[in-house]
Amino acid sequence: QQAEAGGGAKKWPPPGCVVYSFGSNWQFSFERAAAVQGCEVHTFDPTMTGFKGSDDDLSLRREFNISFHDLGLGTEADGSVCRGLSRSTTCEALPSIMSRLGHQSLTVVKVDVEGAEWAALGEQTTVDVLKNRAQQFVIEFHLDRIDEHKGIAILKRLREAGLVLWNWDSNAHGKKFFVKWNGIHFPNPVEASYLAPGV
Repeated sequence: QQAEAGGGAKKWPPPGCVVYSFGSNWQFSFERAAAVQGCEVHTFDPTMTGFKGSDDDLSLRREFNISFHDLGLGTEADGSVCRGLSRSTTCEALPSIMSRLGHQSLTVVKVDVEGAEWAALGEQTTVDVLKNRAQQFVIEFHLDRIDEHKGIAILKRLREAGLVLWNWDSNAHGKKFFVKWNGIHFPNPVEASYLAPGV
């Protein structure tokens, strides 16, 4: 639950919650947890060849009402080949995906796309959605996948948009190493959670 002004509390997640999860990599624990809370869940991953239409895909739909899309988070409104991936993959800008799926707002946006997050966040339209049409934004930043000056500029853009960083921590799984940004060594990758203004 989440505290409300006046000392009360409101239910979290709220009724009618919608969750987008970019980058599943064959792991659906986050999506299942959101679905159990009654949220409409959409998961996106263009690298999972052969998953869409498989028995596992149908099981996710039947048991948890989770919709899988073989589509990645990108920068183009009409879809394009995902940067750094094969020609058979397609990525699309967040506002375009929302329009196609008929969503005006999102409750949670989760992004773990192995470095492709930087290109998407470099687009002002993505930041505008996170600021004005989403409540929470959870992301894994891969600090070694972008020039530090460009990365810092994108992080500043998120802050200037009013997104509130409430958690920043190293990834608890996998091999860790450090990346030097602005003279400071940071663990890589790092997981960050933001709240939209007014949430």
